[in-house]
Amino acid sequence: MNAGAGISPTYYDLIVIGGGAAGLIAAGRATERGARVLVLEKNRRPGRKLLISGGGRCNVTNAEADLHRLVARYGPEGKALYSVFAGFTPADMINFLHRFGVATKIEAEQRAFPADDRAESVLRALLTFAAQAEIRCSSPVTAVSTGNHGEARFRVETTAGHRYGARWVLIATGGYARPDTGSTGDGFAWLKTMGHTIIVPEPILVPIRIRERWCADLMGLSFSECGLAARRADEPPAFRAVGKLLFTHFGLSGPLVLNRSAEIDALSRGGRPLQIELDFFPSMDGGALERTLLDICERSPRRQVAAVLGELVPPRLAALIASRADVDPARRAAEVSRAARKAMVAQLKALVLTYAGRLGNDKAIVSRGGVPVDEVNFKTMESRIVPGLLLAGDVLDLDRPSGGFSLQICWSTGWRAGETAASTGE
Repeated sequence: MNAGAGISPTYYDLIVIGGGAAGLIAAGRATERGARVLVLEKNRRPGRKLLISGGGRCNVTNAEADLHRLVARYGPEGKALYSVFAGFTPADMINFLHRFGVATKIEAEQRAFPADDRAESVLRALLTFAAQAEIRCSSPVTAVSTGNHGEARFRVETTAGHRYGARWVLIATGGYARPDTGSTGDGFAWLKTMGHTIIVPEPILVPIRIRERWCADLMGLSFSECGLAARRADEPPAFRAVGKLLFTHFGLSGPLVLNRSAEIDALSRGGRPLQIELDFFPSMDGGALERTLLDICERSPRRQVAAVLGELVPPRLAALIASRADVDPARRAAEVSRAARKAMVAQLKALVLTYAGRLGNDKAIVSRGGVPVDEVNFKTMESRIVPGLLLAGDVLDLDRPSGGFSLQICWSTGWRAGETAASTGE
């Protein structure tokens, strides 16, 4: 639907509020199909949060090809995503990037990244796609109203006093995670005023803090396969999980921790300390690991313990393991007793740390909460409460794990919203 002659220059087929992942792909899809689109972005440039996603590498999607397995990763509400995921799949997103010259690669657990590990490459592709839209940055929106505004169903006002009319409005303002990027929940107030239910957002996929100071000495170390168990003192583990782990200056991060942080935090309530146990060899039992350590000692009897352990784990961790096992890291391998070897293996299989809480919204990767899925028609992304109002991305109340799943919601719902706004029907 093109803007025809005689239409006010402040009238648009679609106004997108929020120039992030969902907003930009929606704007591009709508303009590609002939719509006149305005994007209002509060920051000085679009895609600020996208640029820091995946540690600046941008985990663009999860390359799960089976639609049923993909949807299952989003919990009970995920079934609402069948339609939009079928309409714009992870493979479609990868092909979209290839269309704009961005090569991709697939890493562990089907995580897809730009081949150059630069989120900037993904943003550049989106901006090229949305080049026919009018993008106005440093334009915070103050109000969204419905009613009789001439040809427009909506009026949108900004802090500069500008007023714009549109047939469709897309709220793509994100949730509450990383408010420093502009995700401050602005859209929820407008949506609530217009009659939507808002489930109170809470951070998910949040790194955790560890009480032990020595944890900071391991900052930057990452393990592609590490086991994690959480337990209250003198109780069996509440759960065990395996995945990628990262040590930080404040504690632990990485997909293994992010995907379990809410569960860990819930276990910590009740007063008793919560222990986190790390297993650096989750696919090997203690006996096999002890034999491996013995073989290294017998092969190099004159080497120091720190060097021997350094064949199994990074040097900084090796020194810590020896210390925690009360073994002098400078001791010769030939002088290590069986009891000392067992003590070091015990530390490698269950390094104990004390949980000290999750980081806040400012460090959360994403938040959940927002508009319930039953208030949105996912075949069009149109509100079931307000005709002409579209929603996409993190304003929707959907759970999801780390690994590209959050951005795929943005791509698929934004794509569908853009198509809807460019349609000729109501």
